Amino acid sequence: LELEPTPMRLYLAADAAFELGDLGTVAEEMEEVRRQAAAAGDRKLEGCALTALASAALSRDGDPARSAELAEEALATLPEDALEARAAALRRLASAAWWTDDLRGAEARTREALELADRAGRPDMRVQALGTLQWLLELRLELDAAEETLAERNAGDGVLARARAAHAVGTLRRIQGRLTEAGESL
Repeated sequence: LELEPTPMRLYLAADAAFELGDLGTVAEEMEEVRRQAAAAGDRKLEGCALTALASAALSRDGDPARSAELAEEALATLPEDALEARAAALRRLASAAWWTDDLRGAEARTREALELADRAGRPDMRVQALGTLQWLLELRLELDAAEETLAERNAGDGVLARARAAHAVGTLRRIQGRLTEAGESL
């Protein structure tokens, strides 16, 4: 970053801090990314910074209202074709809703992310949204709907995708009281 301090490199450094759990650094650095991206007219980078700030507001500050405000601003800023970034902002909105016990609001945002994935023809984004949707339905003990969502979810490619799919099956089977099947999947 010191060799060439571009807004994108600053973003990547702040994103690395996020992965390390240093949310204080994320909050400071992403605010600078946001400022520089806005000055440069880079709406995608500005929206990504806003989404990261929404994560920090929720995870560090415990402020779901501020998190939702920043995520809404991210959605308003992001270009329509920034699919992954828009899906990330929707996930932040779903998380903020979940924190306030608004499971229906969280579901609505998750379904928006699912529609985005379907419009884009992105099975990876679809699997992620379906996983969140299944979890939300399980929280509300809507087990038939969770089962239907599970049936829509395909494991995807790779060992991590298969592991997540097996975990989803195991979790639902545990809640359903089908412990032998749950144990096998988990």
